[in-house]
Amino acid sequence: MGEVGVGGHVVLACKECRAPAQDAKSERVLKICSNCGMPLGEWATEAERDTELRDFEERVKQHSTPPL
Repeated sequence: MGEVGVGGHVVLACKECRAPAQDAKSERVLKICSNCGMPLGEWATEAERDTELRDFEERVKQHSTPPL
């Protein structure tokens, strides 16, 4: 669900179609696939989302192969 893109940026992506996530309008903070609409994450607040995604980004970077 996470990929390291150009420049070392981590992109939250759908595991089904690999399209990037986008914000969705909702009562809660929601990320969905920009292609198929699959929910990729839901949080009560933006602060919770930011904390979880920051932790997720670090894990992805730790486990990714460095670019050549």
